[in-house]
Amino acid sequence: MRADLTVRSLQESDGPLVLQLIGVIDAHTLDPFEEALRGAMQEGLHEIVLDCEELRYVNSAGFGELIRYHDQLKEQGGRLVLARVPTKVGVILEMLGLKSLIPVATGLEEARHLARHRPPSRTEGGPGGHGEATAGKAEVSPAARARTEPKAAPTRPDRTATPRRKTVVCAVCDARLRIEGEGEWSCASCGAPFSVTRQGGVAFDWSRAEADGVHLTFDVSPRTLAAFAGLLEGILIERRVSHARMRRFAREAAHVCHLLGEHAFEQEQPGTLHVLALAGPQRLHVRVVDRGRSLQARADRIFSTQKRLFLDFRYGSQAEGINVTEFAFAYAGSGVFVS
Repeated sequence: MRADLTVRSLQESDGPLVLQLIGVIDAHTLDPFEEALRGAMQEGLHEIVLDCEELRYVNSAGFGELIRYHDQLKEQGGRLVLARVPTKVGVILEMLGLKSLIPVATGLEEARHLARHRPPSRTEGGPGGHGEATAGKAEVSPAARARTEPKAAPTRPDRTATPRRKTVVCAVCDARLRIEGEGEWSCASCGAPFSVTRQGGVAFDWSRAEADGVHLTFDVSPRTLAAFAGLLEGILIERRVSHARMRRFAREAAHVCHLLGEHAFEQEQPGTLHVLALAGPQRLHVRVVDRGRSLQARADRIFSTQKRLFLDFRYGSQAEGINVTEFAFAYAGSGVFVS
């Protein structure tokens, strides 16, 4: 039976447009979803809330439309906000890194407030309001953004924090970026958005990476971990990675999933993991999302070997009870993964 989608429009006289989404967004229902958003923008409505409470599923094409209309509304001075996102959809949003791009609210009132009140841009001027960061000690012009150590273009930094200059390596194109302070930025070379936390953590939005992606959901068991390792080996063989390095990365990546299943879940209940593997031009990036116990206090000890072996290994727990583990592997070079 073909899935369906119902879109109901609720417009208040002095508030943003609310579109209630009921059903699923996939290849069969993408047209009515896209038509509702396009029609609202043609009517001059640029503050839109998507009520997702009764949304059961969204496929990759649906997430692509979300990103596209978010960008179009932002360019026109508007905003797209998601409200009451179900857990299953929220996990995928987290996995794809879209929560750092598209605002998500727990209730409709909060969503309406977010749609009407947009944070100021650094390009508006004022204290700390210059539109470009520096590369090294020199000011970088727009024409020089693709050079070594280009500037990162700020999109929504926090003005209250004291700027701290830092070099970040773009996880998508490997460009070296100079940034100042926390907030939301974009790579000056490839445009990939990323965020920097107050503690110095860096998270890239992998939904825009020019990479081949594989999304898996599985319960942790010896058989599924072996299959996951085999999948990674196949990806790395295509990238012509040496046999020894390929086998070790795949084995250790599967061991990360084993450690999550061992420590984050009850022993009598298998742990369910959502895994996104993205094979880019320079590296393989893996993001693992679970809803088990938080291992934040013990992460350094549990993953001590993996933090040393992998590029940019990170573990973090979100307020919604979602835990995210990320790490990467460079196809060539040294110092990123120790063979």
